[in-house]
Amino acid sequence: MITDNHVRLLRQRAQRLTPQEPDAPTGVAQVVKDLCGLQAQDAFAAALAIRVRSTGLLNDDVERARVQERSIVRTWGQRGTLHLLATEDLTWLLPLLGPLFIAGNRRRYAELGLDEDTLTKGVRALRAVLASQGPLTRDELVEQLAHHGIRLAGQARPYLLQHAALEGII
Repeated sequence: MITDNHVRLLRQRAQRLTPQEPDAPTGVAQVVKDLCGLQAQDAFAAALAIRVRSTGLLNDDVERARVQERSIVRTWGQRGTLHLLATEDLTWLLPLLGPLFIAGNRRRYAELGLDEDTLTKGVRALRAVLASQGPLTRDELVEQLAHHGIRLAGQARPYLLQHAALEGII
């Protein structure tokens, strides 16, 4: 029979909160992949969460993995909040979870004036902008949407961007 203490130990191990084997892979992407993502609303806190689950990784390593190597991404992939995810996991996570979150957001989209036509036009515009300009910040993306005639205010901004992320566009 499994004891409560054994369950706790297994959970700690699964979360990489126990000492790792000396030969265990410890790169940023591997840590994120092992955890199937890390909550990252606060980017600095996410970097600390990686640090505590690894040996020798620092905030600079997390930024390098995200910005230069692009082996991790900060996106809406789980629970409707920003998470760090291993880039290679997006190929199965987004098709699995994206439609669920999009369906769950329909009422909120309507409250924000994001009807199906606006969402479709927004995703199409984002796809074109990113294809021509490459990675942009959220503010730059919203600015580009305005140039395409899609004006967003308040919470419509993050919800349209989240929608595009859940469709695998950004």
